[in-house]
Amino acid sequence: MNLNRKPLLFISVQLTILFAVTFAVCDGLGQVGRRNLLPRFTEQPINVAPLYNDARVVADQQLMAVLERLQPPPLAGFPKVNHIDHALRFWGLEADFPGTDRPNGYAMRDFLVDDKFFKTTSNNKARSLLRTQPTGVSFRTQAGRNTSSHEDHTLATLAEIGTPLSFSLNTAQGPRPMREALEHALKTFAIDQPEYEWSSITFGIYQVDQGEWFSSEGHRITWDRIAERLMRQRMGQGSCYGGHRLYTLTILLRLDERDQLFSSKMRTEIIDHLWLATQRLVANQNQSGAMDGAWPGERILKDDKLHKLGQQLLSTGHALEWWAMAPEEIQPPRETVVRAGQWMSRKILEMSDKQIKDNYTFLTHAGRALVLWRGAFPAEFWQQHAVNTTNRNERTNEKTKQAQSAVDRFFE
Repeated sequence: MNLNRKPLLFISVQLTILFAVTFAVCDGLGQVGRRNLLPRFTEQPINVAPLYNDARVVADQQLMAVLERLQPPPLAGFPKVNHIDHALRFWGLEADFPGTDRPNGYAMRDFLVDDKFFKTTSNNKARSLLRTQPTGVSFRTQAGRNTSSHEDHTLATLAEIGTPLSFSLNTAQGPRPMREALEHALKTFAIDQPEYEWSSITFGIYQVDQGEWFSSEGHRITWDRIAERLMRQRMGQGSCYGGHRLYTLTILLRLDERDQLFSSKMRTEIIDHLWLATQRLVANQNQSGAMDGAWPGERILKDDKLHKLGQQLLSTGHALEWWAMAPEEIQPPRETVVRAGQWMSRKILEMSDKQIKDNYTFLTHAGRALVLWRGAFPAEFWQQHAVNTTNRNERTNEKTKQAQSAVDRFFE
């Protein structure tokens, strides 16, 4: 009797092993399938426009004088990648500076997307900025002056200036479509990567749909989960004292108005989070109109090496930038914005050329913010208000005095 049962027991064990192996293989294939399943996105990025136009924040000629100080660095000087990256995001593709050595928008874009042009401009010593990988195309990041300064920042710059996904990135291995850069960012997006901000903006303005997808680690990603991650840190933590996270949440909130990315509960939580940030920024603003790295109401970290002016430029500029895009329900008193805008304008005009160069990446956010508060983007405003350079300084000084008088009356 016992001898007859042994073959049955053996068969039973073998079948159990077979089923376990089959299940593991199928589950593994399912994981792979989920990791390779990308959400839908569109060819053309969405343009998120500014919402306000208030000349009390910065007057026309005052702003033109600021923009003249913040023209992009010459390519002949072997500029840092993050300077050109930030300059292109600031000025846009249509920027043009005839009669100067300053690159127009198309030259700045070529510097970032054409490997041959990049190496020639960088004196042939730099490694390629563009990299081709099994997951697509990426931009080298945080590895020195010839690389991008933030995760997916260069990709977000190209998205914000309106680059279609069929546009060619000219890598050392040949042309590859911009679509492959977006796909790489989606495939390698990790739930615990240090920076979410620029990846999230890129996904949002290419209309990555509200359906879920899976990270490279197999984690389920939704827009609600992205927002939770962006709000998880303390207010002042993250790049630029948390300013990038606040800007990203604002842009995603605007996109939610259009495409409903978030659940109604999450939208309410984002609005509450941004409103709390607004209250803290208002409370931190000093008499001059500036804010600094202590804006969240917390002591600035002891190991923070950024000088006082750098802190103020960074904190005030970033606040003005996301406020310019934020709906009315998150806005501070307009007096707060006017004081910040006037401080920023005066400070930029007072700075030396060296100070402008040393703080250029911060100042691109500040300059962009000032233009957004005039209801436009920089290249558009520059072209509409350009004047003959003869006696420009005299006219600018007179117009600036007139603008300052209007601001003084506003505070009386």
